[in-house]
Amino acid sequence: MPPTISSVPDQTISEGTSTQVLPVTLGDSLVPANNLVLTASSSNTNLVPNSNIALGGSGASRTVKITPAAYQAGTVIVTLIVNNNQPIANTATNSFLVTVQTTPAGYWRQQYFGTTANAGNAADGADPAGDGIVNVLKRFLGLNPFVAYPPSVLPTGAMQATNFTMSYTHSLIATDLTYQGKWSPDLSGWQTNNITDVAVSTNGNVETRVESIPAKTSDPLFLRLRVTSP
Repeated sequence: MPPTISSVPDQTISEGTSTQVLPVTLGDSLVPANNLVLTASSSNTNLVPNSNIALGGSGASRTVKITPAAYQAGTVIVTLIVNNNQPIANTATNSFLVTVQTTPAGYWRQQYFGTTANAGNAADGADPAGDGIVNVLKRFLGLNPFVAYPPSVLPTGAMQATNFTMSYTHSLIATDLTYQGKWSPDLSGWQTNNITDVAVSTNGNVETRVESIPAKTSDPLFLRLRVTSP
């Protein structure tokens, strides 16, 4: 008969934290519990190195604690293996999923840079593509930070009938970024009154929005979009 190992429920934790000390019960009909060997492995060693799986306890009552690597998020399957060192039918396994959650900015950085850290090429103010559009703005617009884009991807102004409009894209995933359209007659004082801002299309991930304000072609008028990160 092989040894037995209890199940561990799936875990969801926040970036920068560890799981609780999780109980694991071992058993064997022939081998004393103290002689059972418990080991563990990670399916994603970038997120959870094997060395970050801490095993403890003794006898039948063992424990496991998972500590993700710094500035990492995502999912990992942790597999526990108990071995009774017998010639045949000597192992039993149990696996559970660990989900490490982060902020919307962290997920975006993880996707493109392999880290959630706001540093280096992944920093909000960095411009790894060298096109003058910094990361935080590309995240807002729903753009790839490694692609050099033309200026036409930025908010664009136009006259439509008697309205001055500005169209722009907005990532629906960048829920932590706030944005506000403002207008000015002289680039000095900026106001928000009389502006309408509506979504005109979406692909489910990125929407196109249009801001507009009544205008006369004979009067100077400027629109701007302010994007703010937490």
